[in-house]
Amino acid sequence: MGRSFANLHIKSNHLEKTIEALKALSEGSGEVLGKSSNPNQAVLDDAQSEQTQETVMYISSNENWISVLHDYFVWGTVKKAGKALSRLIEEPVITVGFINDEIFELSMFE
Repeated sequence: MGRSFANLHIKSNHLEKTIEALKALSEGSGEVLGKSSNPNQAVLDDAQSEQTQETVMYISSNENWISVLHDYFVWGTVKKAGKALSRLIEEPVITVGFINDEIFELSMFE
C-alpha cells in the first residue's frame, strides 16, 4: 500500500456555517468521515487498533477559503465527503487527493 494524502477546501467566508455543516455531516452521515455506521462498533485504523467515535478535524480559514484536514481523508475517501458537504452548505467544495506521487485527483462540487 502506498502513501496517500487528501484534503478539502470550501469557497466560503462563512466559517460557522461550515462548522455546523461538518457537525451535521458527522452526526447524520458519519461514514463519509470515517465513523462507523453502527454507533456500538469502533472504527478500525490501518493498524487494526480501536479508535474512539469522536471526529477530529483541523479547520483553517482566510478571507475566501476554508480548508479542512482530517486523518480519514485520503485518496478514495475525500471525494465522498466533499460531495456530501457541498450538498449541506450549498457552497463550492474542492477535494484534492494524491496517491504514490503518481495519481492526482481534483474534484469540484457545487
